[in-house]
Amino acid sequence: MATLKKRLSANVAGDFFVDATCIDCDTCRWMAPETFRDQNDKSYVHHQPQTPAETQRALMALTACPTSSIGTVERHDMSPVFSAFPDKIDDNVSHCGYHSEDSFGAASYLIVRPEGNVLIDSPRFAGPLVKRLEERGGVKTLFLTHGDDVADHQKFHERFGCERILQEADVRPSTQTIERRLSGTEPIRLDDDLVVLPTPGHTKGSACLLYREKFLFTGDHLAWNEERITSPPSATPAGTIGTSSAIR
Repeated sequence: MATLKKRLSANVAGDFFVDATCIDCDTCRWMAPETFRDQNDKSYVHHQPQTPAETQRALMALTACPTSSIGTVERHDMSPVFSAFPDKIDDNVSHCGYHSEDSFGAASYLIVRPEGNVLIDSPRFAGPLVKRLEERGGVKTLFLTHGDDVADHQKFHERFGCERILQEADVRPSTQTIERRLSGTEPIRLDDDLVVLPTPGHTKGSACLLYREKFLFTGDHLAWNEERITSPPSATPAGTIGTSSAIR
């Protein structure tokens, strides 16, 4: 939990703040860019929320923060925030929030589909999120884009009985029990609307997931620098940040 004693001096005065435990994962900055910016490899509050919508987004970023580095001076009703996740992106695709420090704040996504829901990469196994996933039909498949973003995969498997999928080249001791290991560099069709695209580079077993030929879940295959120029992480300049992403 963020503490006032560690509040960064860059924060503007007011309710919201970021403390020194920030790991510069960028989560809060893309979730609530009106409130958060970066300086000296840390996020900070550059603008205090002024509207209910801005406050909601800032509280969602607080909830998603993998290191609990965002805090508030005032007390807030968090029920509407917890119920906002998974947060709809488009159609039946949502951002799960609840990022995990174990995957350096990588994002996780949910596809709700009649054939069975798909979770892309693992968020934190947080009670409010698990409840919401149950309300939406659970998780049939947990697709892991690469070996770095597996986080609480075992807990999600134990709760939902989901089949976990990962490229063989990225299987590690913590993922030895996964149900389905893929291999090769050619596209692999999981279902009529789901295609795995092996993209070695960030790791040997990195892979993207293409849904309905419209949504591409890239894992850490793409990264961006301060000018927001995207490219494969293995080819980007030092200091760029990669994160799980959904591109449409």
